[in-house]
Amino acid sequence: MSNILITPIEDIPKISRKIIPALKRLGIHTIRDLLFHFPSRYEDFSNIKKIRDIIVGETVTIHGAIQKISSRRTFRRRMMLTEATVKDDTGVVMALWFNQAFLMRNMKPGQLVSLSGKIAEGSHGLYLQNPAYEKIGNWKLEIGNSPIHTSGLVAVYPETQGITSRWLRFLIKSFIDMHVALPDILSD
Repeated sequence: MSNILITPIEDIPKISRKIIPALKRLGIHTIRDLLFHFPSRYEDFSNIKKIRDIIVGETVTIHGAIQKISSRRTFRRRMMLTEATVKDDTGVVMALWFNQAFLMRNMKPGQLVSLSGKIAEGSHGLYLQNPAYEKIGNWKLEIGNSPIHTSGLVAVYPETQGITSRWLRFLIKSFIDMHVALPDILSD
Protein backbone atom coordinates (compact mmCIF):
# COMPACT_ATOMS: atom_id res chain seq x y z
CA MET A 1 0.00 0.00 0.00
CA SER A 2 1.23 3.48 -0.82
CA ASN A 3 2.60 5.49 2.09
CA ILE A 4 0.37 8.44 1.18
CA LEU A 5 -2.75 6.42 2.07
CA ILE A 6 -1.59 5.95 5.66
CA THR A 7 -1.14 9.70 6.15
CA PRO A 8 -2.93 10.69 9.38
CA ILE A 9 -5.80 13.14 8.93
CA GLU A 10 -3.99 15.54 11.29
CA ASP A 11 -1.33 15.96 8.55
CA ILE A 12 -3.80 16.92 5.80
CA PRO A 13 -3.77 20.72 5.28
CA LYS A 14 -7.43 20.85 4.08
CA ILE A 15 -8.66 19.51 7.41
CA SER A 16 -9.20 21.96 10.27
CA ARG A 17 -7.99 20.88 13.70
CA LYS A 18 -11.50 21.56 15.05
CA ILE A 19 -13.11 18.74 13.07
CA ILE A 20 -10.50 16.03 13.63
CA PRO A 21 -12.36 14.64 16.70
CA ALA A 22 -15.57 14.43 14.63
CA LEU A 23 -13.76 12.56 11.82
CA LYS A 24 -12.30 10.14 14.37
CA ARG A 25 -15.83 9.50 15.74
CA LEU A 26 -16.63 8.29 12.21
CA GLY A 27 -13.57 6.01 12.25
CA ILE A 28 -11.58 8.22 9.86
CA HIS A 29 -7.94 8.35 10.98
CA THR A 30 -6.07 8.24 7.62
CA ILE A 31 -6.62 9.05 3.94
CA ARG A 32 -7.35 5.34 3.40
CA ASP A 33 -10.08 5.48 6.06
CA LEU A 34 -11.54 8.51 4.28
CA LEU A 35 -11.61 6.64 0.94
CA PHE A 36 -13.24 3.65 2.66
CA HIS A 37 -15.93 5.74 4.37
CA PHE A 38 -18.65 4.47 2.05
CA PRO A 39 -22.02 6.13 1.45
CA SER A 40 -25.03 4.80 3.35
CA ARG A 41 -27.33 5.69 0.44
CA TYR A 42 -27.56 7.83 -2.69
CA GLU A 43 -29.84 10.67 -3.80
CA ASP A 44 -30.85 10.47 -7.46
CA PHE A 45 -30.41 13.97 -8.91
CA SER A 46 -30.14 12.77 -12.52
CA ASN A 47 -33.55 14.19 -13.52
CA ILE A 48 -32.37 17.50 -15.04
CA LYS A 49 -35.29 19.64 -16.17
CA LYS A 50 -36.12 23.06 -17.46
CA ILE A 51 -38.25 25.11 -15.08
CA ARG A 52 -41.28 25.04 -17.41
CA ASP A 53 -41.28 21.20 -17.23
CA ILE A 54 -41.22 20.68 -13.45
CA ILE A 55 -44.11 18.81 -11.78
CA VAL A 56 -45.24 18.73 -8.14
CA GLY A 57 -43.83 15.79 -6.19
CA GLU A 58 -40.88 14.95 -8.42
CA THR A 59 -37.23 15.33 -7.48
CA VAL A 60 -35.42 17.39 -10.10
CA THR A 61 -32.24 19.28 -10.84
CA ILE A 62 -32.46 22.71 -12.46
CA HIS A 63 -29.74 25.05 -13.66
CA GLY A 64 -30.47 28.76 -13.50
CA ALA A 65 -29.43 32.20 -12.35
CA ILE A 66 -30.30 33.64 -8.96
CA GLN A 67 -32.60 36.60 -9.54
CA LYS A 68 -33.20 37.53 -5.92
CA ILE A 69 -32.39 36.04 -2.52
CA SER A 70 -33.58 37.08 0.95
CA SER A 71 -34.00 35.76 4.48
CA ARG A 72 -36.67 36.48 7.03
CA ARG A 73 -37.83 35.10 10.35
CA THR A 74 -41.19 33.32 10.22
CA PHE A 75 -43.75 34.51 12.74
CA ARG A 76 -45.35 31.19 13.65
CA ARG A 77 -42.40 28.87 14.09
CA ARG A 78 -39.70 31.47 14.74
CA MET A 79 -37.30 29.99 12.21
CA MET A 80 -35.31 31.59 9.41
CA LEU A 81 -36.70 31.18 5.92
CA THR A 82 -34.36 31.86 3.00
CA GLU A 83 -36.06 32.39 -0.36
CA ALA A 84 -34.40 32.61 -3.76
CA THR A 85 -35.94 33.28 -7.14
CA VAL A 86 -34.16 31.26 -9.83
CA LYS A 87 -34.58 31.77 -13.58
CA ASP A 88 -33.61 29.74 -16.62
CA ASP A 89 -34.48 30.39 -20.26
CA THR A 90 -37.95 28.82 -19.80
CA GLY A 91 -39.24 30.28 -16.55
CA VAL A 92 -38.83 31.22 -12.90
CA VAL A 93 -39.16 29.13 -9.74
CA MET A 94 -38.75 29.83 -6.03
CA ALA A 95 -36.37 27.86 -3.82
CA LEU A 96 -36.99 27.75 -0.05
CA TRP A 97 -34.58 26.74 2.72
CA PHE A 98 -35.32 26.52 6.43
CA ASN A 99 -32.77 27.75 9.02
CA GLN A 100 -30.04 28.32 6.43
CA ALA A 101 -29.62 32.11 6.48
CA PHE A 102 -25.90 31.62 5.68
CA LEU A 103 -27.00 31.02 2.07
CA MET A 104 -27.34 34.79 1.75
CA ARG A 105 -23.52 34.94 1.88
CA ASN A 106 -23.04 31.98 -0.50
CA MET A 107 -25.43 32.93 -3.30
CA LYS A 108 -25.75 36.33 -4.94
CA PRO A 109 -28.09 37.68 -7.65
CA GLY A 110 -26.79 36.89 -11.13
CA GLN A 111 -24.88 33.80 -9.96
CA LEU A 112 -25.46 30.55 -11.87
CA VAL A 113 -26.52 27.66 -9.66
CA SER A 114 -27.52 24.04 -9.87
CA LEU A 115 -30.38 23.17 -7.49
CA SER A 116 -31.68 19.67 -6.72
CA GLY A 117 -34.70 18.84 -4.64
CA LYS A 118 -38.36 17.99 -4.44
CA ILE A 119 -40.96 20.19 -6.12
CA ALA A 120 -43.77 21.32 -3.83
CA GLU A 121 -46.71 23.64 -4.33
CA GLY A 122 -47.58 26.54 -2.07
CA SER A 123 -49.84 29.56 -2.13
CA HIS A 124 -47.48 31.32 -4.57
CA GLY A 125 -47.00 28.37 -6.94
CA LEU A 126 -44.34 25.72 -7.38
CA TYR A 127 -41.11 25.82 -5.41
CA LEU A 128 -38.03 23.72 -4.67
CA GLN A 129 -38.21 22.50 -1.09
CA ASN A 130 -34.88 22.75 0.79
CA PRO A 131 -32.84 21.94 -2.34
CA ALA A 132 -29.19 20.92 -2.46
CA TYR A 133 -27.30 23.75 -4.13
CA GLU A 134 -24.07 24.31 -5.96
CA LYS A 135 -22.59 27.27 -7.80
CA ILE A 136 -21.75 26.50 -11.41
CA GLY A 137 -19.38 28.39 -13.66
CA ASN A 138 -21.32 28.34 -16.90
CA TRP A 139 -24.36 26.88 -18.64
CA LYS A 140 -22.30 24.22 -20.45
CA LEU A 141 -21.43 21.55 -17.92
CA GLU A 142 -18.80 19.17 -19.22
CA ILE A 143 -18.10 15.62 -18.09
CA GLY A 144 -15.54 15.73 -15.30
CA ASN A 145 -16.57 19.29 -14.50
CA SER A 146 -20.11 18.48 -13.41
CA PRO A 147 -21.43 19.41 -9.97
CA ILE A 148 -20.74 16.89 -7.18
CA HIS A 149 -23.65 17.86 -4.91
CA THR A 150 -26.47 18.26 -7.46
CA SER A 151 -25.76 15.94 -10.38
CA GLY A 152 -26.46 12.26 -11.01
CA LEU A 153 -26.28 9.87 -8.08
CA VAL A 154 -25.09 11.88 -5.06
CA ALA A 155 -23.55 10.03 -2.14
CA VAL A 156 -25.04 10.47 1.33
CA TYR A 157 -22.47 9.46 3.94
CA PRO A 158 -22.80 8.51 7.60
CA GLU A 159 -22.44 11.84 9.43
CA THR A 160 -21.76 13.18 12.89
CA GLN A 161 -22.07 16.60 14.46
CA GLY A 162 -19.88 19.02 12.50
CA ILE A 163 -19.41 16.68 9.51
CA THR A 164 -21.92 16.78 6.65
CA SER A 165 -22.20 14.62 3.54
CA ARG A 166 -21.63 17.77 1.49
CA TRP A 167 -18.27 18.38 3.21
CA LEU A 168 -17.29 14.71 2.94
CA ARG A 169 -18.06 14.69 -0.83
CA PHE A 170 -15.84 17.73 -1.27
CA LEU A 171 -13.00 16.21 0.77
CA ILE A 172 -13.22 12.73 -0.78
CA LYS A 173 -13.19 14.23 -4.28
CA SER A 174 -9.78 15.76 -3.41
CA PHE A 175 -8.31 12.33 -2.70
CA ILE A 176 -10.28 9.97 -4.95
CA ASP A 177 -7.47 9.74 -7.52
CA MET A 178 -5.35 8.02 -4.86
CA HIS A 179 -7.46 4.88 -5.30
CA VAL A 180 -4.89 3.74 -7.87
CA ALA A 181 -2.49 3.16 -4.96
CA LEU A 182 -4.87 0.55 -3.53
CA PRO A 183 -4.20 -3.05 -4.54
CA ASP A 184 -6.92 -4.68 -6.62
CA ILE A 185 -8.00 -7.76 -4.65
CA LEU A 186 -10.05 -9.20 -7.52
CA SER A 187 -8.36 -11.41 -10.07
CA ASP A 188 -8.54 -10.54 -13.77
